[in-house]
Amino acid sequence: MSPLLGDLAESAPKDSVVVIVSQSCDIAQPIDTEPGVEVIVAEYIDSPDGNFTFAKNARILDLTLKEATDTLETGCETHVRLKAAKKLAVPKVRFVGLRPTTRKVIPRAAVSILAEWLAARYSRPAFPTAFNEALTAVDPGGKKLKRIAKRISRHVSGIYVQLHPDRDIRPGERYNVNLLGTILPSAKDRRDVVTQDIELVQRLMKEAGMEVASAVQAEDEVSIATKKSFRRIYLDDISFRNEDPLPAEVGDEHRTDTE
Repeated sequence: MSPLLGDLAESAPKDSVVVIVSQSCDIAQPIDTEPGVEVIVAEYIDSPDGNFTFAKNARILDLTLKEATDTLETGCETHVRLKAAKKLAVPKVRFVGLRPTTRKVIPRAAVSILAEWLAARYSRPAFPTAFNEALTAVDPGGKKLKRIAKRISRHVSGIYVQLHPDRDIRPGERYNVNLLGTILPSAKDRRDVVTQDIELVQRLMKEAGMEVASAVQAEDEVSIATKKSFRRIYLDDISFRNEDPLPAEVGDEHRTDTE
């Protein structure tokens, strides 16, 4: 562990790696323009957890690193786990004289996933409170959702929803949901397995009184227009425990003495 992380190094796992997540152009900027470099202290893991791959979880990401020779990636792999809460800014001056490892690289496709995961910390959608409450009403403590999240195939690259109406519903109304699961083009032969996983989410939404239609498509089968009309759903965001606070937009009229 590099001493540049100061006090954090003392609490970090011994088998750790520092992943620089700042964009390369920001790193190249003068110190008075960009004084810090953002890093995440990641820990090595034996194998990825499918629930934490492809940025499906906004708080934890499992990535596979390649062993590299010069600029060529080889078949050797190691796996790391990043946690969003572990991101910090390190003064750029502390990197003077240091060089990154050339043994391990993040493959280009994984770099895109990493960027999406970092952005999701701020850009992931907040669904209507009534939508979240309907799900938690049939799943107190989020136990069913957590079981689904653990079961979700590693081939699922994303879960997306389209809500009608896209607001808090009024008495007598119900949500109509289009549920979309996406897979990598290379996993088209796993479509049937993924469909079963998505149907678990569909079943829970139906139990919550929603009308739900679901589909599974490979990423190269989904148009940009279609993707823009859907919003990505993060199961960990709606797996509220009973003792957790409700989202910030919920007014006092929604709270009870047990919340």
